[in-house]
Amino acid sequence: MPVSGAMDKTPVIAALEGGVLTLMLNRPQRLNAMSPALIEAMNHELERARDDKDIRAVLLTGIGRGFCAGADLAGSGPGDPDADGQPDLGAAMDRIFNPMIRAMRALPKPIVGAVNGVAAGGGVPGFGPVPGVAVGAPGVTAADGAVAAGGRPFAAGSG
Repeated sequence: MPVSGAMDKTPVIAALEGGVLTLMLNRPQRLNAMSPALIEAMNHELERARDDKDIRAVLLTGIGRGFCAGADLAGSGPGDPDADGQPDLGAAMDRIFNPMIRAMRALPKPIVGAVNGVAAGGGVPGFGPVPGVAVGAPGVTAADGAVAAGGRPFAAGSG
């Protein structure tokens, strides 16, 4: 999917069709690595999915050649500055990342990860402890008996 104009500045593109909210991670130049802006956009869309009765399921995927390369460690990095001005990853995790994972786990609607390409760190598989189903494109590999963080098993298939 080509992205241009305002869409290339949107870290998560959302599209609702037929009761399925598709959330596309839109940082292909960074293999969809999670920046604070991406995580905050995900939090907003998960709140929308929770509250909108017309949304029956969520499909999570990435634009470009990678699903999600985990935390974006370049530039300002993922951490909030501490008293010394140094990145404090723990504070950022508590403020934005952990609420996103809790929101995904608590969502009373299925989340399916359409894993395309690279999935590393917090992006394995499909943002750690969720989704319950991860579907891989050709060339995506998941280990036999793979378990999502938190011990929840997930199903992996290849398109």
